[in-house]
Amino acid sequence: MSKLILTNPRVVLDSVDLSNHITSLSINTNYDLVEVTQVGDIAKKMVAGLEDNSVTFEFQQDFAIALNGGVDAVIYPNRGLKIACSVRPINAAISATNPEYQFDVIVSQWSPLSGGVGELATTQVQWPIFGAITKDITP
Repeated sequence: MSKLILTNPRVVLDSVDLSNHITSLSINTNYDLVEVTQVGDIAKKMVAGLEDNSVTFEFQQDFAIALNGGVDAVIYPNRGLKIACSVRPINAAISATNPEYQFDVIVSQWSPLSGGVGELATTQVQWPIFGAITKDITP
């Protein structure tokens, strides 16, 4: 079984490819646990409830216009809004070995400028995913 070294993922937010500004990413899925313990049970019983999905990105900041892939130009006007997002492990065609995860995110936080003197300006966000995540493997 081959291993993946994450060197060239594809990240598109609001139809703009921001792949060359991403330094790390994580798609997270958790399920609420719902207790279904009944009288006579000797231990708690739980089942998975609703999904609670989120995505985390670390961006290298850029203030170019959105058409040129400027991070702030894409995200700043969408604060508080729901926008489309897609992520692939490799910046290549969708396939069974390079699935695309598609979802909407709510831009619930944004720090437009972060870093120290002489450091690269970066910003990290964790946004809730609105609804379910779709996994596409069809080229």
